Amino acid sequence: MTSCFALYKNTHSLKRKKEERNFFFSKTQWQTKTNAVPDWKPYDSSDNNKIEQAFKAGKNKADLANHAIHLKERMQVHKADFNKQRPVKREVKT
Repeated sequence: MTSCFALYKNTHSLKRKKEERNFFFSKTQWQTKTNAVPDWKPYDSSDNNKIEQAFKAGKNKADLANHAIHLKERMQVHKADFNKQRPVKREVKT
């Protein structure tokens, strides 16, 4: 016979797994355009989080190690050479 506690524990565990799965699949991913048409390269999780936090805070740009992401223009600009620019895009996976 299954106890009420075991049933609650299993139900709660399944609910949490579903929430974690939904969070993973609804994650926002920022990407930059590569030279290979039409490929887009996703940012690593650390840079992606920095860009997304700046975006949600309403900032104009996000600073990464070698690049600045101009959010309104949706452009990645190299800090040492402003002529090196690439488009960026934001995708929300559902």
